[in-house]
Amino acid sequence: MDSMHLNPKFVLDSKDLALYREAHPLPAKFLIPAKTLSKPMLVLDFDETLLHVEYKAPPNFDFQTECDKRAMFVQVRPHLKTFLAKVKPHYEVAVFTAAQPNYADPMLDRVDTERCIQYRFYRQHCHVFREVYVKDLETLGTPLERTLIVDNHPGSFMVHRNNGIPIKSYMGDSGDTALLELWGFLDEIKSETDMIPKAVQYANGWREKLSRQKKKAEASATQSYESSTSSGPQ
Repeated sequence: MDSMHLNPKFVLDSKDLALYREAHPLPAKFLIPAKTLSKPMLVLDFDETLLHVEYKAPPNFDFQTECDKRAMFVQVRPHLKTFLAKVKPHYEVAVFTAAQPNYADPMLDRVDTERCIQYRFYRQHCHVFREVYVKDLETLGTPLERTLIVDNHPGSFMVHRNNGIPIKSYMGDSGDTALLELWGFLDEIKSETDMIPKAVQYANGWREKLSRQKKKAEASATQSYESSTSSGPQ
């Protein structure tokens, strides 16, 4: 899934952006009530960013819930509570998910007991473009130079790519440290009046590292295949 961050499909040019905005004009009323923000806005994805859901019980999970009478087994990303507690004093925090409220809210209520997340946005707040749910940051009404979105899917922020902070998809790994690493970056830039240059630098570095890892894995797979075929029956 993370290899999608390297897919040029999610890099829009000016013509693509114009087509998007023509199809999805800005609303007359923004999602966040107009006010002068004293803190920057941090928008967090939900599934595979903050937690992972299985529909059959895995060996380890944090809690069980249900949606539409279907059991769900929830694995919370390690260090989530610590992460939320650290960002709360410095950022306005929102969750923006392509899920429905009846799916997301019970889990959010469980993982955010301290109410660090001030805003929740759902599928009805997304726009569909190129068969992807887009989370349009301009619909929030917050200054773009002080608004960041963290998401494991590059399509979610392809309209505002420079505001996007990619993160590795969380699939239940108990040793995951991505949120601690993310906080290190957010702490570094929390006082910036324009966060975009450093956000772009961070995201580009993240994608370059992903590209190197992908090439290394492909080379290793090729080498293993060649070794197996060369040592096969003569």
